[in-house]
Amino acid sequence: MIVNMRRRMAMLGVSLSLVVGASSTPYLPKASAAGEAVEVWMSTSDPGQTDSGLSTSSRLSRKADVAFGADSGTANYSIRVDEDVTRQQMDGFGVSMTDASAWLMNYKLDASKRAEVMEKLFGPSGIGMSIMRQPIGASDFNWEAYTYDDTWNDTSLNSFSISRDSAYIIPMVKQAIAKNPSMKVFATTWSAPAWMKDAPSGSTSQTLNGGKLKAEHYQTFANYLKKYIQAYTAQGIPIYAITPQNEPKYETSSYPSMGMNEQDQIGFIGDYLGPTLQSAGLATKIIAFDHNYLDWNYPNTVITSLKNAGKGNYVAGGAFHHYDSGDGSQMTSLHNAHPDKDVWFTEGGFGTWNDPQNGTHSGFDNMMNEFITITRNWSKSIVLWNAALDQKSGPTLLAAGNSNRGMITIQNSDNSHTPENGVTYHKQYYLLGHFSKFVVPGAYRVESNTFSDMKSVAFKNPDGSKVAVVYNPQTASKSVKLQWGKQAITYTIPAKSVITFKWNGTPTWDKVSIKANANNLFVTAENGGKSALIANRTTIGGAWELFNRVELSNGRTAFKALANNKYVTAENGGANPLIARSSSIGTWEMFQVSSVSGGVSIRADANNNYVSADNTGASPLIANKTAVGTWETFQLAVTN
Repeated sequence: MIVNMRRRMAMLGVSLSLVVGASSTPYLPKASAAGEAVEVWMSTSDPGQTDSGLSTSSRLSRKADVAFGADSGTANYSIRVDEDVTRQQMDGFGVSMTDASAWLMNYKLDASKRAEVMEKLFGPSGIGMSIMRQPIGASDFNWEAYTYDDTWNDTSLNSFSISRDSAYIIPMVKQAIAKNPSMKVFATTWSAPAWMKDAPSGSTSQTLNGGKLKAEHYQTFANYLKKYIQAYTAQGIPIYAITPQNEPKYETSSYPSMGMNEQDQIGFIGDYLGPTLQSAGLATKIIAFDHNYLDWNYPNTVITSLKNAGKGNYVAGGAFHHYDSGDGSQMTSLHNAHPDKDVWFTEGGFGTWNDPQNGTHSGFDNMMNEFITITRNWSKSIVLWNAALDQKSGPTLLAAGNSNRGMITIQNSDNSHTPENGVTYHKQYYLLGHFSKFVVPGAYRVESNTFSDMKSVAFKNPDGSKVAVVYNPQTASKSVKLQWGKQAITYTIPAKSVITFKWNGTPTWDKVSIKANANNLFVTAENGGKSALIANRTTIGGAWELFNRVELSNGRTAFKALANNKYVTAENGGANPLIARSSSIGTWEMFQVSSVSGGVSIRADANNNYVSADNTGASPLIANKTAVGTWETFQLAVTN
């Protein structure tokens, strides 16, 4: 029996175990690391560089690779990446190919220069942006205001046509998709056709610039949006998601806009747009709101009301912009209110108000704070505003020289169709690239700890690669230890710099056995993990009695059973016995391990109760005790 046991242990790479009891701590020294290589990409703020505000030597620049090693030594900050503690799944990062952007790319760049710009924006050797948010008709960055049916009172929509977009908008969108076939296209309306609307307050004339949708045209407008989706899909541009109205709480006489309050949107989505798209067999998501953070109760009200009416299936979640004093936590508020729905950040413009060229680092700090905050608050996307504007912040329906700035500037001296090929890449390009180049659609944000003066966010891509973005807002260099499993790297991040780390591999953890003091027997994931954990083994016979001890960034511990490579979970909020059958880590899979007399206690986050080997160990382990006794005391033994 001893020979067979040792043979099984040798096959698992297990050495003799060291028991953790009353006279020792529950965590033992780390073993040596596997040495996975880590890519390092850096940008450093330099306000003296007027083109991008970034150092010429650190603009999303690749530095020398480093390698994981033993987790030892100290650093100013320690950031742990928990790759199995998953949060939202990412749709991607991107911009809007507005009328202005598409016109500049189509006419002010020749074919060669355009191909270069498209590759840098959307291609794999560039920053690989994977979302475009497209105006349905005209926005404020247009040559002229229009919709797809400006024939007065054409309720049958016989005159509906997207031909206005055919000259350069559709071709530029298609070229971007060709560079990144995983592109998702979002779409939103600035205004319904004027004849569908009431006159704005204080006016007697129906116009694109302000006013509300008339009740008698709710179905007409739903049909209009359906026809848009179908027409664009026929052009090879499927529409992934739609919002009924851009910034529905803001009407202006300066450019196309339309008011739509909560009750308007509830009725429009629930009774018209949702059923219309469903009847047409269209899978396009409908997203509520599409406006600023502080009004987060707007999408909360829309979603709640639709759910209460049995129409919650028509709305996918809420979308946000950043043009108020909100800090992004409002997206988490919406997530917490509706964890079954999703959150997107769909427009974040930058210009003189939040990226000033004033000799300071404020633009750099604003962008990096926002990008990390947005993704840490459950957003599936970061979408900036214009992909390109000219040197006068146009073409636009606003005044020339307005406060907006595109991701890139394309030279336009004369408004002609003659290419000039002048392109400047701005801070937006490089800093969003720290995400979009490395985090691909389908990635999950994973947990990492962060600090107010050293911010981080981390992701795990579908191919298993990991990405961590770490931003140092301070005016001095600081060392950061990036911890992953039992390994770590320590890297000095210069002042006012951001680094993207990317690596592959599987984290290594200590293998432990768990022995119950209740009966002095080892805990086993019985039946290959299919049955509840129970303390009934006299020896460590193999994988069933071994667990990876996974230490998390929040100080908690998870246990991964070698029997089936699943995490131990206190299911049903801790009401069920412990069993190894979770593939990821959430609250039910988190435990607090603390030293107590005779060993350690294991307290479940699921219900804040202690795990017990009930009935002197004869019953399965369950988190059902409020105090620690013999049944709630265990000995962990490292068996690396």
